[in-house]
Order: sequence, then structure tokens, then C-alpha cells
Amino acid sequence: TCGNGFKRLTRDSSLFLAYFLVLNGIPDGSSDDFSPVHR
Repeated sequence: TCGNGFKRLTRDSSLFLAYFLVLNGIPDGSSDDFSPVHR
């Protein structure tokens, strides 16, 4: 189960990083759909 924990940690980290980038308004066409905060 140690491998599963590592996979989950990596996934959560990548999701957090993506969310962080979206909140910072990275100029990307796809990010507009996920950042209603900037509208």
C-alpha cells in the first residue's frame, strides 16, 4: 500500500499545482474554463 500512497500523494500534488497555476491566471486557453474567478 506504500506505492498507492505515493501515487495518491503525487496525484494530489499535481492537482494542487494545477489549481495554483489556474488561480494565478496562467495564459492558457483551456484554463479559462476552470477559472471563473477571473471573469
